[in-house]
Amino acid sequence: MKFQTLVEELNQRKDAMDRTLRLAQESGLDAVADKIDAIPALREKVNLSADTYSFDLLLTGNKQDLEAVWGLLRKAGFECKDKRPEQSTPSWSGWFRKDGHEGAVYLSFTSTVCRRVVVGTKMEEVPIYEVNCGEEVQS
Repeated sequence: MKFQTLVEELNQRKDAMDRTLRLAQESGLDAVADKIDAIPALREKVNLSADTYSFDLLLTGNKQDLEAVWGLLRKAGFECKDKRPEQSTPSWSGWFRKDGHEGAVYLSFTSTVCRRVVVGTKMEEVPIYEVNCGEEVQS
């Protein structure tokens, strides 16, 4: 790789990072991130990453954690038009957007309290097969 090509690529990355930071400041997401960071119980459960057009909030926790992050985004003017999380679902993800701003927030939630539990049993007849190669077929 030529040095000039490397310089151009680094400048493009810098421009993209500057744009992402500007989007965060203009949309108020930087304030949301600061509020999440100020709550020790949430700080440990949220990972924030970004690309050119979106910010990814990855949350691992319980229902109250999801409600807290959801509330912070809503108070900052972000709205989610995706399907709402359903009761007893171990994960959910959706996009939050703010009118008048081109950036978006992708929130991905995974529950730490949902687990698979046995709620009953059932008896079922299932055919049993074996492979016969060149031998008489028994039925």
